Amino acid sequence: MQKKPSVLLITIDTLRPDHLGYSGYERNTSVHIDKIAKAGIIFDNAIAQDTWPAPSMVSISTSTYSFCHNVSYYGDSIDNSLSTLPGVLKKNGYQTCFIGPYILSQIGNFARDFDFFNVGVRKNIFFGFSRFTIIINLAVKFILYHFPLISRYCVTIYDRIIKIINNSRADIVTKKAIKWLKGNSSKPFFLWVHYFDTHAPYRPPPSCSKAFFDDGFEQKIRRSLPILWKTMFGLGGISKYITERNINDAEYYVSQYDGAIYFIDRQIGVLSSFLESLKLEKDTLIILSSDQGEYMGEHDFYFSHAGVPLEPVIKVPLIIKYSKVLPAGVSINFPVQTIDIAPTVVDILGISRPLTFQGSSLLDAMLKRKCCHAPYVFTGDKKTIAVRTDQYKLIYIDSKEIERFEKRKLLSLLHSPAYLQLKHLFGSSGFPEYLFYDLKNDPLEANNLIDTEKEKAEAFKKILFGILSQSCPKYD
Repeated sequence: MQKKPSVLLITIDTLRPDHLGYSGYERNTSVHIDKIAKAGIIFDNAIAQDTWPAPSMVSISTSTYSFCHNVSYYGDSIDNSLSTLPGVLKKNGYQTCFIGPYILSQIGNFARDFDFFNVGVRKNIFFGFSRFTIIINLAVKFILYHFPLISRYCVTIYDRIIKIINNSRADIVTKKAIKWLKGNSSKPFFLWVHYFDTHAPYRPPPSCSKAFFDDGFEQKIRRSLPILWKTMFGLGGISKYITERNINDAEYYVSQYDGAIYFIDRQIGVLSSFLESLKLEKDTLIILSSDQGEYMGEHDFYFSHAGVPLEPVIKVPLIIKYSKVLPAGVSINFPVQTIDIAPTVVDILGISRPLTFQGSSLLDAMLKRKCCHAPYVFTGDKKTIAVRTDQYKLIYIDSKEIERFEKRKLLSLLHSPAYLQLKHLFGSSGFPEYLFYDLKNDPLEANNLIDTEKEKAEAFKKILFGILSQSCPKYD
């Protein structure tokens, strides 16, 4: 009997597809990712289900929309009645493994269906309460940033130490993945690795941090920007949270982001070479994607994500490679969603689809090279949600939901990213209820057409409220 194919899912935090070589980027950031893309299928219009990691990663695992699975923040838990991709594969004889950054351990039940779940440090290092790790990290950063007598290198050193002990460095993740594969590659496996280096603050190793710095490649955003002390979201400048030696040149941080991609790409090359050495590469279904994108100056937002589902933070790479079944070197342009990953995997493997999956299998679309599902996708949470086709996007802003969040915000200090972004874009006079964009003619989302394209906008409203009025998946 032929051995079942194994599955390797690679997700890269805050990865923009337009910073990868296969999409035409001028910097040579992604040799090994491009190699996978050349041998597989590229989805040029892939959309993440949310704008920041916690809900987006849960959407990938459960194939459910953010407004259905209700994991909005770290500390929330996946409902036990929701099926997950690792859980389905485990029931069908697969060994399941996740290796990624510690922060994802703070999603309740995210680890439940993995035989091996490694996120770096153990909880008892932080007094046994994982919810305190973010507070401790921010407190240390506050001290380092606000006391000028401390060496300017302390923040960089601290960030690099944290990356190592928290599985936030690509080489650590890759070494652990290879170690696990050495002991578990004789049976079909599902290995999910999540690389975090592209999440701010960008601190690639020295060999990669200088790879693109001052290389003559100029971005449109190249200019000196104010350094912001009171926010982590880069609204109108560079957050102090990500600065290095008080550098205020936006292009420097773009080069560091690209250096982080370059570092991760090299580690993907190491992992791919190891699969080839085990003669497993042809028998492994490989998927590469991201949880969300990153702002690089669009809308006057810099080096951050989360909040309103605008294009820079919802467009993600999606590459699927399995040479035994799928064609190579194919690009597909119609919109797809990251919740489509899990149904596609089980379809390719011939496993029954769980009732709770909301995504669509892309197998027929890849084989027939045409859209085989509804031509629109959804993204966002209960505060700001969007419906999008290949040309138009409608964003619904629920001011009442934003107000409810603001009333219960953590320690009465932190505003939601959506609130801060909308205030930055529209001032304090109030937010519009809808944003409607023609993405083909206005890719930067500069012109809200809600009042001039009323008929088209009304059609999108019906689609949006149609999906919101439906009940969430019937649990298995």
